[in-house]
Amino acid sequence: MVNLIEYALGGNPNEYDLHINPVHGYVSLPNGSPAIFFEFYYSVKAESHAYIGVDYSTDFLTWTMAVDGQDGVSITITSIDQETKHLRAVIPWVATNVFARMHVEID
Repeated sequence: MVNLIEYALGGNPNEYDLHINPVHGYVSLPNGSPAIFFEFYYSVKAESHAYIGVDYSTDFLTWTMAVDGQDGVSITITSIDQETKHLRAVIPWVATNVFARMHVEID
């Protein structure tokens, strides 16, 4: 795992932290349409000096930043405690394939 991603996820670079990896799957929207979800826990400390979000693509070549309320995307961020937040992105399945990835960028 890249150190910046591990830092954002609150991982310890000296330990094997498989449990911190993002989780993804399929859901149905309230209208019955298919969607994917992509979620992870992240460090509040990392958030103070890095952008942490989700990108999605239909071809692995062109990636779009997932923005809450745009193109049917829903992003929910929940504070777990003073050190951790949980992000869940739900992205409508509008093409044959939809892929999601974590996006971390230092400010």
